[in-house]
Amino acid sequence: MRTGIVAHDARMAITSSSTLAQVRAAYEDAAHYEEDGSATQARALITAANVLILRLSSEAAEGSERVRLDENLRQLRQAIEDARAYIASNPDTTGSTGAGAGVRHVSFENFRG
Repeated sequence: MRTGIVAHDARMAITSSSTLAQVRAAYEDAAHYEEDGSATQARALITAANVLILRLSSEAAEGSERVRLDENLRQLRQAIEDARAYIASNPDTTGSTGAGAGVRHVSFENFRG
């Protein structure tokens, strides 16, 4: 887990009034979810990426700008897929729903060492 680094809260609430800069900052802050081992940050990345896709999809672009925009959108969609795969294989209790969701109880009662 990273220490000594001060960044924006990756769980910053993204709303329809969030600026593009705020959404990008939330995306960047959550991008280290694997390093920190956090499915919660992966969920935050998905939220930010979805908003970025909505915002960027509405931009008009032509020629090489269109190519770059399409590549950015493809990368965001891939980041969402990667984050979903991470969550599926690394669930944590933060942000889960239901009583005890994501909690595993382990017993060493019959362990023979």
